[in-house]
Amino acid sequence: MKPVPRPRTLSIPNSSRSTSATDIINILLLGESGVGKSTFINALVNYLIFECLNQALLNSPIVLIPVCFRLHEEQLVRFHLIEETDHEYPNSLYQTATQYCKSYLFHLNGTQTKLRIINTPSFEQENMKYIFNYLNHLTHLNAICFLLKSNMPPLNGSLQSCLKQMCKFFGEKVRNNILFLFTHTRSTSYTPDDTENLFCFDNEAFLYLVATQNSIEFNNEQKHNYEMSWHHSKKESTQLIEYIRKNLKVYRRDEDWRSIRHAQVEINSMIRPILETMKNIIRTLALWNMESTKVCIRLNPIALKHSSAICLSCSKNTHRFGNIWIKIEDVHEIDNECNVCQCPMDKHVRIDYELQHSLVQQP
Repeated sequence: MKPVPRPRTLSIPNSSRSTSATDIINILLLGESGVGKSTFINALVNYLIFECLNQALLNSPIVLIPVCFRLHEEQLVRFHLIEETDHEYPNSLYQTATQYCKSYLFHLNGTQTKLRIINTPSFEQENMKYIFNYLNHLTHLNAICFLLKSNMPPLNGSLQSCLKQMCKFFGEKVRNNILFLFTHTRSTSYTPDDTENLFCFDNEAFLYLVATQNSIEFNNEQKHNYEMSWHHSKKESTQLIEYIRKNLKVYRRDEDWRSIRHAQVEINSMIRPILETMKNIIRTLALWNMESTKVCIRLNPIALKHSSAICLSCSKNTHRFGNIWIKIEDVHEIDNECNVCQCPMDKHVRIDYELQHSLVQQP
């Protein structure tokens, strides 16, 4: 297993907010579990950064997301960044690495424009609520890309459900910003269809890059196939970005996101801050009535990087602030299940920030 240092051309922020629709292209990537979203993001970045396969081979491949795949029956290949944590690292071929939304931001070559790709978990009902809450922090969206395997049946039940939810959240006009990206298309000569909003890729060239870094050898025929795969996928990647920039109208949050579903998400996102503020006002008033000096409890929200929740069943720890005792809710990291407790998932409420309390003296 060989770690790769982060290249200087990339910048991966902690925040998902953007400031200008002209400076940043926001792409939402959706797909069923196991379709290869993380591998596609890794491959796309390499196609856009490196001019040719030889240039990529001379440099370390750019790996934004840890990868684990079996190239041959006896060879399990893993690749990751030095800075990545074990929590994000897939321990087997069958572990889904994407458990929460995360943004990856980098400069497009030769321009001031940045590309942000938003990786998402599979579009199950509970995950879609979390995805919508995450998207609510964006100022705009340029494209919604559905990643599909070339041998997948068109418009299966889960895909139809996701499309309907997207239209309910963003409004009907968002259909003009929906694109379909197919992977594993080398076996079909990269041509599942001839449609304007459809693009065909193959991630084999990226896997080849990773494998060569692990000292795995290939014959001339295999190398030729990977070179052809790289050539087509790079061309398709460039066309995808150009199509988004020139043909798609920017979908702005303050102008276009007008739907009942979006209003519900907005209201739901306000409930916890409002309730916490109201509780803290009552606590402060109680402190002022009990204390001889003016003190108050300060709330400090800390953004969470991982998919997290609070458990409604687990007991809470009690902490004292002056003459006030507060039950503090522990943050539980969750994947498909809670990593902290054994309580059912319907007893968990997803959160995107942890609330810290401190006692401060008023002047």
